[in-house]
Amino acid sequence: MTINNYDYDYLIIGSGFGGSVSACRLTEKGYSVAVMEMGRRWKAEDFAKNNWNTRRWIWRPGMKLFGYFNMRFFRHVTIICGNAVGGGSITYANTLLVPPEHIWDEGTWANAADWKNEMPQHYAEAERMLGVTDNKIFGPADHMLKKMGEAVGVGHTFKPTRVATFFPPEGEEGGKTYLTLILTAKVQTVAPVPHVAVV
Repeated sequence: MTINNYDYDYLIIGSGFGGSVSACRLTEKGYSVAVMEMGRRWKAEDFAKNNWNTRRWIWRPGMKLFGYFNMRFFRHVTIICGNAVGGGSITYANTLLVPPEHIWDEGTWANAADWKNEMPQHYAEAERMLGVTDNKIFGPADHMLKKMGEAVGVGHTFKPTRVATFFPPEGEEGGKTYLTLILTAKVQTVAPVPHVAVV
């Protein structure tokens, strides 16, 4: 098939948060959209069980590492992104942090816009749409971090992480309002979506 056989209104590069939402919004408006992703589709069984399995975890083709966790190193920062269908959404661990206010006054972006007034509405909308809440599950690593913080005098800074995870109310089972479950359909949590169309 030659390039002339492809005809789309929009071409989205990357299938992470930005790319997938952009593709969704454009198709909702009736546009034809293609999404290009450099990474492959990962199945649940393909993921590394721990980060010691670097061949399945890290993306560094020059070192023969073909995982999904891509780190890009720069002088003052390391960018972590997902190299897979879903992009960064497969590496972010449901964690949605809002930066402290002073961040908007720092760096090269400080004077580009009135970030302090512009960004809160977007964070609030993302939190609403993703169902962000405080993490209610504290494992051994969480308790260790808190203890270490207390040992060096910063224990007061430990707080639950904001996550996009549904926690049912205390004593209740989750899924009661999920229409698919109410209709007794089988829910497959890792089901691939091969095609999306506006209905």
